[in-house]
Amino acid sequence: MTKSGYIDAAFRSSRNNEAYFFMNDKYILLDYAPGTGNDKILYGPSLVRDGFRSLAHTIFGSYGIDCSFNTDNNEAFIFYENFCALIDYAPYSGNVKIISGPKKIADMFPFFKGTMFEKGVDAAFRSTKGK
Repeated sequence: MTKSGYIDAAFRSSRNNEAYFFMNDKYILLDYAPGTGNDKILYGPSLVRDGFRSLAHTIFGSYGIDCSFNTDNNEAFIFYENFCALIDYAPYSGNVKIISGPKKIADMFPFFKGTMFEKGVDAAFRSTKGK
């Protein structure tokens, strides 16, 4: 789902004060430097397929990322329409890899089967409950 001029997805990096922002098939890595006024783009804009090479020949490399959220370590769930994947985004290493997927959302998250969420997720964030 391509929308011009809107950030589609973002997730916080495992590195301090860094986040990935996605718009259509491009992304940036930024340092958001809270309270300093020193926020800046560290990398990009670049094509998702170029910065996340393991996604190059997937739906995400072709069309982008609609939604995402980080998990533990260097891992994040990414979504495009009714597909998702779990990736290791390996900051600054060039070793981005797909851990699981791409697969249909209901296959990755069976509890979404039969709900509106199996057709796509527009927004999500990581819960830190119990952390």
